[in-house]
Amino acid sequence: MAVQHLRAPLADLLVSLEHLAHSALVTNPDAVKESLAVIHERTQRLEEVRLHLANSTVGETHTAPCPRCSSIDAPDPQVLRAIKDIRTLRAETAQERKARAAVEADLHREVVDTVRLLLSFLARRWPERVGHCREAARVARRLADVAALMPEEAQGVQVAALLQDVGLIALPDALLRGNSVGLPPAQQSLYQQHPAIAAEALGSGNFAQIGAWIRHHHERWDGYGYPGGLTGEGIPLPARIITLATAYVEATSREGGTAVAWRREQISSGAFDPSLLRLLEQVVRRRNV
Repeated sequence: MAVQHLRAPLADLLVSLEHLAHSALVTNPDAVKESLAVIHERTQRLEEVRLHLANSTVGETHTAPCPRCSSIDAPDPQVLRAIKDIRTLRAETAQERKARAAVEADLHREVVDTVRLLLSFLARRWPERVGHCREAARVARRLADVAALMPEEAQGVQVAALLQDVGLIALPDALLRGNSVGLPPAQQSLYQQHPAIAAEALGSGNFAQIGAWIRHHHERWDGYGYPGGLTGEGIPLPARIITLATAYVEATSREGGTAVAWRREQISSGAFDPSLLRLLEQVVRRRNV
């Protein structure tokens, strides 16, 4: 199968999946089609909610003592009208806040449901990988918090770490549970497409930024990563955090504990952002991972 054919949005992944001889997903194409339709429906809904939030404003009204009121015996009619207008505005603002809160709650539910649905695709092909992604997401969130990312961005890093491997569902079983090291050039090139597949699958709207971070979660600080061969700070910080968190989780699963030997080796490896390695040491010392 051509590598270019795999670079498709999530709605088109079914075409690729149906051509994979040993794919567990294609044993029930109708169920996959239904799931993909749900994803696109939710993506459209998320975009509508995002636009609603972007276009809505919540007014803040502050009142101060009126100097005219203290100098007259009878209330000024204009002042009375102004007070009435303020009360009306406050009532409308309270309703608007309530409506906005409802929309934001709806947005949160849609995001959570979409993440669960995407993870279910990976779980059907590689169940244990989902657990790995969950642990990487936990560590990535700790690093993002220590790196002083804004709360919304830190949460986005956590979601991106959860979804980092959804592109693997488009790979043949022979490549699914391995890595690109030691593969023939053609298979290596195919395997290294999975971050881009995930990024394009997530498309536009609310998941576009998360997709961009996932695209670069296999880049290396020294430029020897993929798919773009980016170096240093040319790699988005959230992607650098996900890369380190994922590698740390893999090392702890092999070495046990807090992977002391692995952490020592990374100082001179050139693979990770040195500042993030220092932050990881802080997190480990605080026993937050």
